[in-house]
Amino acid sequence: MALLSRRRGGTAALAAPAGKQLVLHVGCGPRDHFTLHESFRGPEWHEVRLDVDPAMKPDVVASITDMSPVASDSVDAVFSHHNIEHVFAHEVPLALAEFLRVLRPGGEALISTPDLQSVARVIASGRLEETLYRADVGEITPLDVVYGLRCDIERGRAYMAHRTGYTARTLGLRLHQAGFADVQIAVDEWALWARARKRV
Repeated sequence: MALLSRRRGGTAALAAPAGKQLVLHVGCGPRDHFTLHESFRGPEWHEVRLDVDPAMKPDVVASITDMSPVASDSVDAVFSHHNIEHVFAHEVPLALAEFLRVLRPGGEALISTPDLQSVARVIASGRLEETLYRADVGEITPLDVVYGLRCDIERGRAYMAHRTGYTARTLGLRLHQAGFADVQIAVDEWALWARARKRV
């Protein structure tokens, strides 16, 4: 694992194993190599796991709106898979500012989140609770995409509720407003994928 040493103020200086780059996997969930995007599974990458839930046994316990345990300019990439919809709209700038802060100059953020525009078309057709797709956790409906996975929330994981949402346009806008450069947005069925860089 990456070496974490404490600095003043409680931040952790992350040191990658020799010859590797660091990817900070925020909202990592349970340990599983395949939850990390394939872009970061090569031998040149080393994953550092961050999650708000200590039960996930992450390397760093923190919220995406306050990643102060991670030092500024300390990672080469940030990977966020379906996290930024779990914070309130007014907290989104905080989360994106944290992603930007921990990245080294030139570092990349790869972010995915539900595409509300595509899901809204299904809802408008009256299919609010019909299955959109099947995942490891079961059938996912438009209602789950908009408000969060009901089975997770029912089990007491209220932080898994969705508190905001995005279209391709608004996601790109939020990233530009946060100070990211080279922002690219792609739509993949029910999800948005954004790649963006920290300016050098």
